[in-house]
Amino acid sequence: MAQNPLQDITDLKRNAFIPYIFSNEQIDELLNGIQVNIQSLNESAFLTDLAVFTIISLIARCGLRISEALKLKDEHYRKNESTIYIKNTKFGKDRLIPVPGSVAGLINNFISVRNSILHRNKCDNIFTSIHGEITDYYINKKFHAALQGLNIDRSPKKFPGITFGNPTVHSLRHSFAVNTLKDACAKGKNPENILPVLSVYMGHTEYKYTALYLKVIDAEHRNAWVDFYSYL
Repeated sequence: MAQNPLQDITDLKRNAFIPYIFSNEQIDELLNGIQVNIQSLNESAFLTDLAVFTIISLIARCGLRISEALKLKDEHYRKNESTIYIKNTKFGKDRLIPVPGSVAGLINNFISVRNSILHRNKCDNIFTSIHGEITDYYINKKFHAALQGLNIDRSPKKFPGITFGNPTVHSLRHSFAVNTLKDACAKGKNPENILPVLSVYMGHTEYKYTALYLKVIDAEHRNAWVDFYSYL
């Protein structure tokens, strides 16, 4: 054979990691599972669970990092504009982003409930419980409890040279990016034109980091890859 037919195919990155990607339907089911299990036995449990539901919704619907959601302060949320100002991010890059009306409604509702239970009109952090700040430990606990009620394989898949990650709270951020790009493609838009805007929205320092999500354009592709490697 005079020429290698595979010469133009790039090598798979050694020890590549493919994050878990939730489909839009799975995200809806997950959020519903968390919402229906909000405790109402007492004000303390109710306020904490409502905070967790709102935080996870914010991560899933806006692609925030968990640390960004936890550090949001009352002054960072502009109710009249439905925007949030995210300060001191992972790369030290501030950004102002719009949030969907449904998410703004959740934030408005939480603040109203919080102020009523805590008997104050303003707090330092938006997501505050009777006992103080909400921790990522409790968020992860509620997240994994909700996963148990869904038909989702929660174990990571490891093969030579590649690992398919297990679902985590951070997977919701990955899923937001992938599903946003997928929806853009379904509407006939060029994902390359979406990437710079999505990059700024998600707080990436360079949009090449956002471009990595093109490699896992939707949940079905990821699952197909897992099946493929399982047969090797």
